[in-house]
Amino acid sequence: MPITVEGSRTECATTLLVRGRVDGGSAPELEQVCRQWIAPGDVNLILDLSGVEYMSSAGLSAVLSAGKAMDAQGGHLLLCGLAARLKQVFLFSGFDALFPIFDSRDAALAHCAK
Repeated sequence: MPITVEGSRTECATTLLVRGRVDGGSAPELEQVCRQWIAPGDVNLILDLSGVEYMSSAGLSAVLSAGKAMDAQGGHLLLCGLAARLKQVFLFSGFDALFPIFDSRDAALAHCAK
């Protein structure tokens, strides 16, 4: 199943809602879409993963790449909406030490607005 990504911008963040399975076949697409949405001067990129059913190590790599791209321009990657199983994968992989994880998009946006 291919992924779909819907993007939007607010004053404080760019948000990408990701749906589907992020695996070896779709991870490059996620990485490319993230690069396309990251504009010079962006401070916050929120990946809303509430629609992600499964994520492989290739998907984790794509998320890490987006985080590195934001870090390179002095910005931040925030994650939100992770289902329980996916959240366990992120915690086990140590991603919670790299990127803040929020339960909802609203919580992530509220954090950005501070």
